[in-house]
Amino acid sequence: TPTSPDALHIVDCGRPVTGTRIRIVDTHGHPLPDNHIGHIQFRSPSRTTGYYNLPDETTTATTTDGWWKTGDIGYQRNGGLRITGRAKDLVIIRGANYFPSDFEQAAETVPGVRLGAVIALGHRPDHSDTEELHLIVETELDTTHHETLRQAVRAAVSSRTGIYATTIHLVPKRAIPKTTSGKLQRSKARELFIHHTPPTTT
Repeated sequence: TPTSPDALHIVDCGRPVTGTRIRIVDTHGHPLPDNHIGHIQFRSPSRTTGYYNLPDETTTATTTDGWWKTGDIGYQRNGGLRITGRAKDLVIIRGANYFPSDFEQAAETVPGVRLGAVIALGHRPDHSDTEELHLIVETELDTTHHETLRQAVRAAVSSRTGIYATTIHLVPKRAIPKTTSGKLQRSKARELFIHHTPPTTT
């Protein structure tokens, strides 16, 4: 509920400018009503005609009826748009969609976890039909406390979301890549997880 201590308040981005239309659709492209989270699409006279010299990407980003797929997730309320995240960052487990923040905020409640320094990733192993949850967590605790911390993080995430974290990578301070403005770089963190081993034990 809006008054719950765990409630996440989303900023209203406002109404679209004149001539621009926005719609929210489900995974099958069917329009959704207000207050339903889905994929954000828009139509506008000022919309780009596509990606330069990338016809395949342009086709993928455009619907057959002329709407542009932004790649963002959000919802509309009273004409205003609220963006909740990026579609590519969603963690999909057993057919259910989870925002990374669902897991990250749960992990950050555990003493020893650095605030704003947790990344949740969904990764589908070979020959599996669902993703697994993996967390990259910054901590300044000594390695002798890592196993206890890992168990506490896993318990906190499971208690709040009902999802078991397959792997929890504990990494030192500033190991998680960030932008110059301090935002977590999820794509780089994903590359680090999938193709490399983070700089500590798992």
